[in-house]
Amino acid sequence: MIAFGQGVQTDEQTLDPIREWAGWLYFFIIGLTLLLVVSHESYWIDEALMGVVARQSSLSSWWQTLVEIKAGELQSPFYSLYLWIFAQSFGSSEWALRAAGLIWLVPGLTVLVTGFHRCNQRVAALAAVITSPFVWYYAGEARPYAMYLGASCVVTGAILRLMRTDLPVRKQSLWLSAFLVGIIFLCGTCMLGVIWGGCALLVAFFLIPRERLFRMCKAAPGRVTLTVVILAVLGVYFMWTLRIGARSTSPGTTDWRSVAFVFYEQLGLLGLGPARTDLRTGGIQLLRPYAGILLTASVLIGFVLINGFLQMAKGKPAGRTIRIVFVVAAFALFLFTVGVTVRWRVLGRHCAGLMPGWIALLAVGLADYWRRPGLWGKTMAIAYIALTLWSCLSIRFASRHARDDYRDAAKCANLALENNQVVWWNAAEPGAQYYNVPLRTEATGKNAALLLINPQAQTLALLSRPNVIITSKPDLYDNDGTVAEYVRHGHYRSSQRFPAFTVWQE
Repeated sequence: MIAFGQGVQTDEQTLDPIREWAGWLYFFIIGLTLLLVVSHESYWIDEALMGVVARQSSLSSWWQTLVEIKAGELQSPFYSLYLWIFAQSFGSSEWALRAAGLIWLVPGLTVLVTGFHRCNQRVAALAAVITSPFVWYYAGEARPYAMYLGASCVVTGAILRLMRTDLPVRKQSLWLSAFLVGIIFLCGTCMLGVIWGGCALLVAFFLIPRERLFRMCKAAPGRVTLTVVILAVLGVYFMWTLRIGARSTSPGTTDWRSVAFVFYEQLGLLGLGPARTDLRTGGIQLLRPYAGILLTASVLIGFVLINGFLQMAKGKPAGRTIRIVFVVAAFALFLFTVGVTVRWRVLGRHCAGLMPGWIALLAVGLADYWRRPGLWGKTMAIAYIALTLWSCLSIRFASRHARDDYRDAAKCANLALENNQVVWWNAAEPGAQYYNVPLRTEATGKNAALLLINPQAQTLALLSRPNVIITSKPDLYDNDGTVAEYVRHGHYRSSQRFPAFTVWQE
């Protein structure tokens, strides 16, 4: 028995350097792939707000700006602070602030990929990660979701290791620390992370052998206590933000369509269909031209996920599998219920805590398909990777998926102002602030565009006729259609169009 135990330990020690070098290889592959995602494109609404906050000259002005806007950025304390620190060294350009998230996302994804014990599953997990349209989309945004997803992946990767029976005691202590740090950053990056942090704690309780879990926690009382204290402080902080009225901007409410869109976005269909802005305003009928490719991809992704679930459940106690499914479903249902109750639309990014689970299922499913004899399994794996990679490349390079072009809209506004024209700005204020469009909220004033957010018809009737009207996303900024009616009756013509923008001139 002793000799056998020593033999196993020697094998594990022999494999460690190989796995370490493989881990670095995965890290560089993931990093180089996601660097392709980072672009110089214009900031869209929420990114512009992050840019405005990040470029504040001092810590006090950063905090004051956060408190004044009372938006979701106040409820992303770790990321907002990190981005401000990052901007002090590397600037607040579009490329810089988007690349900032990779510092968290790439290591997190690497921890998740290397958490699988079998080599074929690690390779399949790598393939699932670098061809995930959801990962591509949010790796290219200056928003907290890269850090959010990275922390979720660290937590999941730690659980995958701690549930193994052959993990040495010294590594159990290391991965317990990684799990606790991941939970802290998951909750501190975004208030919604608290929900998925709670989910992860319950999943860990069911997956990690109970005796080992209690032994590890007993051996590390300081780390566990510190984690509890930090989470308690974060809880008090989030309660304060809610009390002063801070809230993320997600117009609409949660219904069956928004729930369906969560799966549509997370499972990789986004790049294969219409632009998400068009889909939001135009409805599901816009999916019809893309029905063939979307249906094919849905069936293929469904087969891979179901196969992954069956392989994971094989040989495992049925009760444990049911408990895990119930826990994840219960937390997701809670989030959707909150969305319905407070009339706030839950989107795929809000459920980023689910993504490591999807990636795990896809990895196990793809690995099983690939190792099967014959062509059927390999064909399924290759077809999945080809379709999801197509979706990724469409998100990055297809013009229909370009984000709101505040930069070019701002150039039009500033050019009109330089020519002493009257300009109305019917779009988000942070986009104008970041791209240096002077704004006014009063009817009188010179050398500044008039900011109009969901104005009333009687308000517009009292204003001087503008030479240029710049409009964007009427469901957000012209929900009664009064600006659209003014444009129509005023016989304005569309002079330029940018993603999510129309420039109207006399």
